[in-house]
Parts: sequence; structure tokens; C-alpha cells
Amino acid sequence: TGYDLGHIDLPIDNVSGTNSTQFGPWFVDEHSHGTHCAGVIGAITNNGLGISSCMGNNNNFYFHVVKAMDSEGNGSGASIMAAIRGCAKAGTKIISVSLGGGSSVPAEADFYRRKFEEGFLIIAAAGNDGKTDMDYPASYGSVMSVTTFEDHSTAFQINNQVEISAPGVRILSTVPGNGLQRKTGTSMATPHVSAVAALIWSRFPECTNLQIRNVLLMSAQPQVPKTRYGYGLVQAEAAYNLLKENGCGHGDTFVNPMLSYEGESVGNGGSAGVSEGGNSGASGYRGGSFGFIWLLLLCQLCYTSSNH
Repeated sequence: TGYDLGHIDLPIDNVSGTNSTQFGPWFVDEHSHGTHCAGVIGAITNNGLGISSCMGNNNNFYFHVVKAMDSEGNGSGASIMAAIRGCAKAGTKIISVSLGGGSSVPAEADFYRRKFEEGFLIIAAAGNDGKTDMDYPASYGSVMSVTTFEDHSTAFQINNQVEISAPGVRILSTVPGNGLQRKTGTSMATPHVSAVAALIWSRFPECTNLQIRNVLLMSAQPQVPKTRYGYGLVQAEAAYNLLKENGCGHGDTFVNPMLSYEGESVGNGGSAGVSEGGNSGASGYRGGSFGFIWLLLLCQLCYTSSNH
């Protein structure tokens, strides 16, 4: 839904974006969801304001923001894929997608498969129904599906495509107008995993997207049941140590069953006042011809970790 450029606790430097002819400039967020996810990843740390983020050092990454939803959270599969193309064209490596819904579409499955084979790591929200339904794009085998770690009545999904978990309940982060707000949902868990992936990949840039993905799973803290938590709670330090001790090739020793889901054949591709927000997962990527039942707007953030 955009990025509140100028928020006192968000980076201004190392931020770029692609304007949307359909949804307007990337640096305006009339909803708040995109700005909230941005803060989880990259809010300015140790500035005496707001929150600390997962990335910590804002000189070690950059955001590329593409708007794929309108101010009401309406969009389509086509607008999401267009946003991902914009991210890819800008040279990103990790694409964080806090949205979902609907059903599997062969053309979309092929699109995400090709992006993975081109070397991109796409990380998406599993869904907030608290059911066994598959939500997309997270449930495509070429996309990493993220759920919440905490107990919650609905902010999770239970299925065999859930891959990893992270904090996602009452997460305090940035919202437009120099504000902070608590939100709940797998949308909030997703940028945690995206940030950890960026941290690890920035320190091991020679690794492929598949190796980074697999190492995050291999190093996760196991939780049960697997259909609820995937391989477990994401662990940044454990992932770093695993690669430091064993090298990128260690990621190739892990067989990820998610990659063959639905017939996909995925190869190795390479100040601010605090207010209380509701559950950010309610119903949709809404709009167009889609009748989705929950709302996890696109955290339209794509970013590339640096080599530092």
C-alpha cells in the first residue's frame, strides 16, 4: 500500500521505488499496511525514536517499494505480479509479500516458479483464517510461506505448505503520520523472516536463493505441529553459524518438499504516539475478479541486502 517517506523512524536514504499508473506514487501510503511492514524490517535503530527493527544498521540494505494495492486494499493477481516484476527489474534479491488469498492459478504458479529460478527469494504471508485452506502466492512451492509463532485464534494457517514461523501478534511498528501501531497477522510475521533472510544473505552473498531458504529452515527452532509452524521459529544467529561453519553448500543437503508442490519443478536459482490496531488479517487480496476472504495487503517492499 506504499511507504510513508519522511516518517521520522524510517529511512529516507537507501530507499527507492516504482510508481504505479494504477495506484499512484510509491512514497504515499494511504492505508498503513506497507509502512507497518517496512518498520518491522528497517525502522531506524538507536535514534531515540520509535522502534528498533530487524535489520538494525540501515546502511546495510535498501528498500525498493512498489505499490500493488489501493488505499482500500484492493488489487489483483496481475497487479501483484506487476509489482514483483518492478522489484526484480530494480535488482532486488528478496521480495517480501504480506498478502494472499484465492486459489492456485497455473499462470501465476509458473510466474513465481520462474522468478525463483531466476534467483529471487519471494517470502509471503500464509494467511489468517486459522484453517487448512491454501492461500496464494504463499502456497506456491516456489514461495516461502510464513506464519505467526504466537498463539492466536485466527492469525495462522494450517497446511503442508507452511514453511517457517516468526513473531506476528501485536507487533508494534511504524504507520503514516509519524505514528506507531500494533498489528496482528501473518503479514507481520513475513517481514521478520524477510529481514532475517536479508541479514544472512548480506553476509554470505555467494549463496543462492535456494541455499538461503533451506538454511533458514535447517536452523529454525522446531515447533509442533509442523503444519502449524512449518520447520519452526526463524533463528538469525543459528542460520549465520550454520553457514559460517559449513558454507553455502550445506544448504544443498536439505531436501525441501515444498518445492515440488502442485507439479512445480523448481530448480536452484540462484514522538510518535502508540495506538492499538486490530488484526490486520481480515479478509482479501480484494478487488478485481477475486473473492478472497482475508486481507493481508501487499507489504510492497522489495529490498536488496548489501555485501557488508
